[in-house]
Amino acid sequence: MERNLPRVDFKYLDLGTLITIIDPFEDIRWDQFVLQHPLAWLCHFSGWKKVLEDSFPQMKGIYLVKWDSCGQSIQAGLPLFFINSKLTGKRLVSIPFATLSDPLIMDNMDAAELIKASITICQALKADHLEVRATKSEILDANSALFARRSYKHHSLDVSTSPDELMKRFDRTCVRQRISRALKSTLSLKIAESEDDLRTFYKLYLITRKRVHLPPQPFIFFQKLWDIFSHVNMITLLLAQLDGQSIAGLMLFKHGNRISAEIAASDDHYKGISPNHFLFWAAIQLAHEEGRKVFDFGRTSPKNATLMHFKSHWGAKISDLTEYYYYEKQNNKSDDNEDKLSHSAIRIISTLLPMNLYQLFGNFCYRHLG
Repeated sequence: MERNLPRVDFKYLDLGTLITIIDPFEDIRWDQFVLQHPLAWLCHFSGWKKVLEDSFPQMKGIYLVKWDSCGQSIQAGLPLFFINSKLTGKRLVSIPFATLSDPLIMDNMDAAELIKASITICQALKADHLEVRATKSEILDANSALFARRSYKHHSLDVSTSPDELMKRFDRTCVRQRISRALKSTLSLKIAESEDDLRTFYKLYLITRKRVHLPPQPFIFFQKLWDIFSHVNMITLLLAQLDGQSIAGLMLFKHGNRISAEIAASDDHYKGISPNHFLFWAAIQLAHEEGRKVFDFGRTSPKNATLMHFKSHWGAKISDLTEYYYYEKQNNKSDDNEDKLSHSAIRIISTLLPMNLYQLFGNFCYRHLG
């Protein structure tokens, strides 16, 4: 797929001592490094680069690494993606469409050197800004070149204890009673096995996104995720079925000690039997059975009171997701007010379009996002 990228020879950039750019497809040391790093998540593996570049023509991955003194082993890493859009501008992002995407950095010196190298690349590409997303923010907080914004919350649940013990901590009315209602119904659980199951889930996803007036991700993004990660047990798709018909779905990302509920979808006609609670309870039980320690409920805007309450009722711990920015032109710093008009327009269009055009509209929008 052809990329509209500036012609920059990265070999001639001064990125700093022991810092280079590698191709994670060609150098197996990248995935080996990710596999053993305590902050690693599914999006850090080379497969995520393939998912994004195969799905979105406006994106190109640039993987920064710092080597050890011998130049043989990777000591720290920062995946960056250059996004080049005529509508939304040029930017470097680590990492697009990932809830958890901490830089794979363990100390202040490595952080400072990799951020400095990232800024050099940002300037060479004439990007408007650099964006780094993190949950472990202490190291990046000390970097004076970065502007921090804590716009989102993250909910997580310790699932190292038994499901029975966890159940006692859930809100009685908003969670326990709904789980009980779902279990007493004729709902059944199906673990997706095929692309047909994925397509069924995607239809529910389209219904859900239209219900909340947001454009949908293109199907190819889901298809690439499924092709690359489901067969290595890093993605599981749960479907809630009623009389053989799928009425809700939950896509889970998995790596190390974590399972994350990334994408939920449902047919609102069946909300009376609580299929979403049924799926989240099944996912929490699966996390415990697989020996995971943490169940993530994903990213939430504090402005979304309904979703904040839903996640809090499960007894989840709330933490900040921090976005760090470097702006090439300091007066370009944006705030939430700048995007209100465009978001309002997108929501109106998403509401009015029929489903066939709505899906095409989503494809168009996501050619400019990230």
